[in-house]
Amino acid sequence: MNNNHRLDLIISADDFGLVPSVTDGILQGMSNGCITETNLIATSAYCVEAATTAKQHHLTHMGIHLNLEIGHSCFDGSALPNNKLPKGSWIYYNWVEKEFIAQCECLIRQGITLSHLTYHKDIITDINMAQIIAKIAKLYKIPIRRVGNQKLNAYLTNLQINMPDIRIANTGGIDYSFTYLREKLHLVSKSTPKVVEVICHPGYTSEILSHISSLNVGRLQELKLFTDPKTICMIEEEGYTLQNYSILGDK
Repeated sequence: MNNNHRLDLIISADDFGLVPSVTDGILQGMSNGCITETNLIATSAYCVEAATTAKQHHLTHMGIHLNLEIGHSCFDGSALPNNKLPKGSWIYYNWVEKEFIAQCECLIRQGITLSHLTYHKDIITDINMAQIIAKIAKLYKIPIRRVGNQKLNAYLTNLQINMPDIRIANTGGIDYSFTYLREKLHLVSKSTPKVVEVICHPGYTSEILSHISSLNVGRLQELKLFTDPKTICMIEEEGYTLQNYSILGDK
């Protein structure tokens, strides 16, 4: 360990329920790897099936992966994305708030405890969306994922919304590798964060997945990375303690 301050690490697998092969891959990464969190896509056609599978694997808490483009609306059943409402209008934001709450309620109806909020493709990009997220976080008394806009993170922090201090993702088309992950974690360890979140997209490949997501083979590569004992040893050597989002309850 090369740090004298505490480093808590959440490794969060997005897209639980997107398709069965992704669900199965995430469960593999959680049971036999270092993945500690996941989040449900409630608008997916495979949502209920995924929730049932989760409970069979004793996974009773997870986040919601709020999205506006996959599957069908949990609020009104319409196909996503909703192109009928003018984006940026008060009518649109009113619908988004109802949609996001409906997605949360969908997860809860499956008998799974809602533990945190995450977002598909950084959709929280303006103050109106941030206000919606803050309202939902307070409604359910749960933490959220950091957003991509630092000004919005500051706004949410000022509202006393709990979130990780740092987030790491393979943005810009960069594939996760052992070296990339180690370098990112080592760099962050030099600062004084309390909670770090690594965002990943593991899963098995499948024909169904290839029809709805551009990320297919890459998911299998990430699954291999986050189930590799070498990765787990590296995380420990960098001074991190694996945690889930419950660590933010006392933050």
